[in-house]
Amino acid sequence: MDDLHRLIEKIRKIQALHDGAATSGERAAALAALHRLQEGLGPAGKRFTAPPPPPPRPAWPPPEAEKDYRFTLDNPWSRKLLRALLEKSGIRPYRRHGQHRTTIRARLKPSFCEEVLWPEFQKINSLLTEYLEQTADRVITEAIGRFSPEDAEE
Repeated sequence: MDDLHRLIEKIRKIQALHDGAATSGERAAALAALHRLQEGLGPAGKRFTAPPPPPPRPAWPPPEAEKDYRFTLDNPWSRKLLRALLEKSGIRPYRRHGQHRTTIRARLKPSFCEEVLWPEFQKINSLLTEYLEQTADRVITEAIGRFSPEDAEE
C-alpha cells in the first residue's frame, strides 16, 4: 500500500505542476507524466484525471501592426527635424527610388505616430519656424535696413 500512496502523491504533485504551468510545453510535459503514472495505478488511478487544458488565451489587445507612413515636407528644416525625431526613436526613415527629396517614409505603429511622434513634431516645428522667421527678419533688417515683417506679408 505504501507504493500506492507514493504514486498518488506523485500524481497530485504533477497535477499541481500542470495547473501552475506557465507555458503549453510545461502543461504537455506534466500531462504526459501524469498519464504514465496513472497507468501504473490501474483502476485506483481512474479517479485522478488531469483537468482539460484551458482554452488558449487571446492576446489582448492584439499586437498593433506597423504601417508605412509617407510625410511630404517642403521646408528643409522641417524635414531635418522629422528625420532627427524618427532616428531618436530608433526608426530608420527612407525614401523609395524616384521619390522627391520632400518625401520621408517610415514604418511606424499608428498609435506611436498619432500619439507621440506627430504631436512632438508639430510643437517643435512651430517653435523652429518661429525662431527661423525671427532670425531671418533680424538679419535682413541689419543687412538692408528699414525692413518690417508686415511688408513681407503683402
